Amino acid sequence: MKIEVPNLINKFPSFLLFLTYGIIALGPLQWYNIPIPADIRVIYKISVPIVSLIFAITMRRNSHFKQYWQIFYGFFIGGTAFLLQYLIFQFLTYPKTMESIAFEKVIAALLTIIPIITLTKLSRDNLGSIYVKKGKLRWGLLFGIAFFTFFAASAVPSAISMFDGGSMGSKVTLEWVPWIFVFVFANGLLEEFMYRALFLKKFEALFGAQISNILQAIIFCTIHLSVSYTPEPYLFVILTFFLGLAWGYAMQRTDSLLGSVLFHAGTDIPIIISIFSTL
Repeated sequence: MKIEVPNLINKFPSFLLFLTYGIIALGPLQWYNIPIPADIRVIYKISVPIVSLIFAITMRRNSHFKQYWQIFYGFFIGGTAFLLQYLIFQFLTYPKTMESIAFEKVIAALLTIIPIITLTKLSRDNLGSIYVKKGKLRWGLLFGIAFFTFFAASAVPSAISMFDGGSMGSKVTLEWVPWIFVFVFANGLLEEFMYRALFLKKFEALFGAQISNILQAIIFCTIHLSVSYTPEPYLFVILTFFLGLAWGYAMQRTDSLLGSVLFHAGTDIPIIISIFSTL
């Protein structure tokens, strides 16, 4: 991947601005695995979409800063999705089982995808701007299925070696397969919509394709800073950065979500196998 160094240098202040804001708006503080007092969490989750929308409206009305408004509107959409998830899940209490974990992920995916599509349409932007389109269907399918198959075939050894699944023994059974598939495809859709489809073209208008891909990959990997399902969290963060680059590249090259969602779903299989093994 060839990066235009002068362009990166010229755009570095803007790059740093959106990197910092992206981590604040969409990063680890939005997730549940960092302990935050309940009242602070509520204020934070309400503030992100409100502040982002104020920035978006203000910049849209200012000719000098108008090029930035869609990026902040993207942060408004993402913050709204996180807020909806938080509000809905306050009312969902259930024991942790394979079925409930998969169900929770489906609900989270719907609460992400529906606001993204709805608010994109309300801004009078087309769904192609968030990669909801056919694109290069053949290449997307070939790319996605190839990587999904590879990660599915190596899922159990990967779960044992990378995700602390050493005590699984013979626990893994065919009964898990439907719930594994539900979880990984829901999570693949959720994260590909939230971190790449929603932002790549918005970033590209300002930074170009390569720098935009790096920006989203850094923001994406920060959400894994506090994961507890791997004994090597820092190595895992580095791995998610390079996976984020690969998924972003796939989305840009195929002009569609499909390939990156399939690829992403495959990489989640060893993680969820390890999680299921602890239940």
